[in-house]
Amino acid sequence: MSPPTFNLLTEPFIPVTWTDPTPGAASTIGIRELFLRAQDIADLAVPSPPAASGLMRILYVLAAEISGLNDQEAHDDWNRERLRLAKQTSFDPQAVDRVLGTAAESRWDLFDERFPWLQDPRLATECPKTTGINKFVWGRVAGNNQVFVSHDTDAVPRPIPTSEAIWHLLAWLYYGPSGRCSARVVDGKSEANVTAGQLRRSLSIHPWAPTLYQTLIAGQVYDEYFDPDEDLPAWDEPQLHNPLGVPPELHGSRILAGQFRHAVQLVPNEDGSMVTDAYVTWSLRKPFEPTTDPYLMYAVNAKGEQFPRYADADRAIWRDLDALLRHDRAERKLIRPKVLNAATAFGVDYLKTLRIRVFAFDQDGQTRDRQYFTADTPPILDALAEDIERAHRIQAAVTAGNTSGHALTTTLSVAWRETTKADPKKTPPWLEKAAARYWSEAEQEFWSIVGADDPPGDPIPNAFILLAARVFDDATNEYAFNPRFVRALEEQRRWLFTGWQKLGDHT
Repeated sequence: MSPPTFNLLTEPFIPVTWTDPTPGAASTIGIRELFLRAQDIADLAVPSPPAASGLMRILYVLAAEISGLNDQEAHDDWNRERLRLAKQTSFDPQAVDRVLGTAAESRWDLFDERFPWLQDPRLATECPKTTGINKFVWGRVAGNNQVFVSHDTDAVPRPIPTSEAIWHLLAWLYYGPSGRCSARVVDGKSEANVTAGQLRRSLSIHPWAPTLYQTLIAGQVYDEYFDPDEDLPAWDEPQLHNPLGVPPELHGSRILAGQFRHAVQLVPNEDGSMVTDAYVTWSLRKPFEPTTDPYLMYAVNAKGEQFPRYADADRAIWRDLDALLRHDRAERKLIRPKVLNAATAFGVDYLKTLRIRVFAFDQDGQTRDRQYFTADTPPILDALAEDIERAHRIQAAVTAGNTSGHALTTTLSVAWRETTKADPKKTPPWLEKAAARYWSEAEQEFWSIVGADDPPGDPIPNAFILLAARVFDDATNEYAFNPRFVRALEEQRRWLFTGWQKLGDHT
């Protein structure tokens, strides 16, 4: 019987949407066809945002090699070539075949005996037992967790299609938790703990264009220390790494697809169509040197140290747009991703076609996964160019929206204590609902302000102040039934109007 196989270059596993869909068009394709038809693809429909974030990094690496950007050593040459590529509409089919042709197929087989794609084939002998398919599949119940998490038990584990297992593999490699993991024995030394994946808890930010080809070109970032012959992605490494050795330096392709903290090996069924089990453990004992991912926003603490801005499922991306797009960043607590710095080289007409897409996973550093999500902005990146007026409008709207939102939270909390004399440590029952409504409607107000062709006639802060006042009134209306409560509510409500501007006071 033939060994199991699943080749990512040819097997259809990536769900896509087409710019001009025709009846009967394939809804899933392999990586080779994806690059051959990137100009016809409007979007990817990957079911898991963490997996989509990892896949994009892999596609950026391939796009740089196929387009020839990897061959440009000087930044000026690299930038000129990228601007030339931005005027084209598709990848060269001969270049696609050079990088992803038949000769490359063995490195893209999930179940290749020597180099299974993004896996370590030594785990079957170095791990005393498997991790279990339920633990491997994100969102399933495993071990002693409560059954309401999913309808799965370790007694009767359900295999999953290999095309689905790929997304869980990518999620583990990029967003895997720290802490306990399956034991792995190397050179007689057994260890059973691992550090967190490189993107865990992060906001991954990407310029997004009308076609996948344009998206992959817009997402390229120059690395002056990158050596294409040395800084290889994981699938091109000539040999398996030493788990007890010193990790390699991180530049270029290695930053995006070569600094995995977790090691995974899939266990397929006889023909490779299903994954029945998996090993998930540590990859390296020694840490990688700190590096900067070009698609992450970084926060700066009081000591001047940088760390990735953590994802927050309750915080919409528009609230950070001023940090992403502002021109004057002299006193900055947030550093925008390098990919947005690189995008400033494009012309205004090109930037007007680009929106921002965010892949985010609200997690803690260890095992708790709260929520993952994807968010898109309208086309907004022309604010990176010399449209200073629009950039300032964005900054003013973000500031005003955040200020009124915080003021609403404060006034509702104080009003609750004043009217009910409740324990100040307890959260007012009206607060969560009011905050959800405010931030939802504030986002609509924000895009109305910054998307207008002309500046708004009224001062920007006033729109958010009036919204906060409406939300405050609706939240507290049922308590306004006696003079003492009304007086207390009005005392707090007036603080919402701090910062109100008269017509003509704004710029």
